[in-house]
Amino acid sequence: MNTVSPDVVNSIFNDYKNNFSSNINEDKIFEHFTVDNYFKTLNLSIEELESGLVDSQSDFGVDGFYIFIDNLLVSDFNIEDFDPKTVSKNVEIVVHIFQIKNTVKIHENVPLKFHQFGGWLFGDTQLELPTTMSDIIKERVVFFRSLVVKLATKFPKVTIQFHHVTRANESAVSTGYIEKANSVFDTLKKNTFTPLTIRHDLIGNNSLYALAEKNIPKSGELMFNNMLNAPTYSDTKNGYVVTAYLRDYFDFITTKSETDDYLLNEEMFESNIRDYQNRTSVNTDIEKTLADSQGNTDFWWLNNGITILASEGSMVSKKLSLENVQIVNGLQTSNSIFNIFKNKSSAERSQDERSILIKIITLDDMDETRDEIIRATNSQNPVTVSQLRSSDPIQRTIELFLKSKDIFYDRKKNYYKNQHKPRAQIFSINYLAQAIVSIIDSNPVKARSNPTILIKKDEDYTKVFNSEYDIKIFYYAILMRNRVSEYLKSIQKNKSDDAVLINIAKYYELHVTRVLASLVTKQQNVTPTILSHLKISDLNISDDKISDSIDILKKAIEYSEIDLSKKASLNIKLTEETAKYLENIDKNSI
Repeated sequence: MNTVSPDVVNSIFNDYKNNFSSNINEDKIFEHFTVDNYFKTLNLSIEELESGLVDSQSDFGVDGFYIFIDNLLVSDFNIEDFDPKTVSKNVEIVVHIFQIKNTVKIHENVPLKFHQFGGWLFGDTQLELPTTMSDIIKERVVFFRSLVVKLATKFPKVTIQFHHVTRANESAVSTGYIEKANSVFDTLKKNTFTPLTIRHDLIGNNSLYALAEKNIPKSGELMFNNMLNAPTYSDTKNGYVVTAYLRDYFDFITTKSETDDYLLNEEMFESNIRDYQNRTSVNTDIEKTLADSQGNTDFWWLNNGITILASEGSMVSKKLSLENVQIVNGLQTSNSIFNIFKNKSSAERSQDERSILIKIITLDDMDETRDEIIRATNSQNPVTVSQLRSSDPIQRTIELFLKSKDIFYDRKKNYYKNQHKPRAQIFSINYLAQAIVSIIDSNPVKARSNPTILIKKDEDYTKVFNSEYDIKIFYYAILMRNRVSEYLKSIQKNKSDDAVLINIAKYYELHVTRVLASLVTKQQNVTPTILSHLKISDLNISDDKISDSIDILKKAIEYSEIDLSKKASLNIKLTEETAKYLENIDKNSI
């Protein structure tokens, strides 16, 4: 590849910056730009990308830290909640460590920082982690160490990938840097507490361009071998029922990496609400059936098949051209086909004459029928109601209401991100759930501690997303939290010398939001009714009011520089300090 001009990459990056608030500094946006493009094929959500961007000020230069188990990003770092039965023998664990430098210089000390951090991550497990290591880094290191031990009998394939990212051209790398990097990583490979593979790369100007240029198709051509006649239902909705060879379906759902490895096209599964529960008995049976290509039964006789939604479809001979493909049922089957066929040779795949049943429905992207289809085709026993949240009627109602306010509610993962809507105006179901729990339940500690479980149980979900709530409640909760978020980001951007304030800006967004809600409503505990009675003018929140909220929080955490945001007793202290503040306001107003 020819050397790409820095001006070209600058232009791409400047265009990317337009998606972000002005309160976020350029270095932080460059971190987003890097991981967003690097993990493009995995179709990670905005929140998933942000979750791995860690502050590197005192953490050996680590800017990004992501752990994947069989290509699924880890979001819950409580090792006690991890069930080894959900993974197979030789499970793949991949850790990505990024040092991201928004400069045109290749810093030669980066490999040394990797060496230092690698020692803590996979070196002597008896070493006590340094006190200077932040909680967010420490949490991941402890989880990784414990995970490898917990899965020892599975003989996991562990890979650690170190990425040094710079705006410089790769050709500018010096011999000294290469020698230092080779020496450092050779040493690291000799001092690990478990067998693992260590890789490192330099991602410079050329690589950044290649990553940004890469396009993950949401459209595709599906070859089929037989078609059943399906009646046309209306002018705007149509459908096909076909059987396709397993090899052709495999080609349809995969892309190729730069190293010519097959990758599952995650973009096609964006709306699928059934999590792929790796190696459950169902999946094991599917893969066992797929592996036996010499049997006397066709695969489609034994399997319920695949349901695909598409915005457009056309047929020529035995080929369907589909636009904006979304596989909404059959994720387990698709993953199993991918797992078996990716390891077959081209000759082996071509000799497999088995077929799969596929139902294709073409309809408009915003048609309500889409949600009906998703719910209906995923209503079998293995799928709980908690996995169907995004297609719940209240979620669609919230989405449409917020859209009228120029807020994009991403109930379908990455739907608005892929439409290139401004990131500052995109909010997920989880983001809103955290805000509601913090404000109405007065429980920011719960909302921050483990956001993935807030709406897992039906009773929790119906409490947070109560269909009896005034729709404005969800709007106001997002406005308050976002106002706090923007304020705290400006603190980090301006690099305050107040260590406690910086600590609050990093870890206490939900706690400040909880206090702010009380100050805005002038109520110690904010009920749904109280919140719904606010006027939109009440949401024109001044910096002084947020500053007062932070001062209340400072008293509750006793001006600590330690992250106490997950400490259960903090909820009570926050309520007490808020009550004192409101009481003083009342006294002064008499």
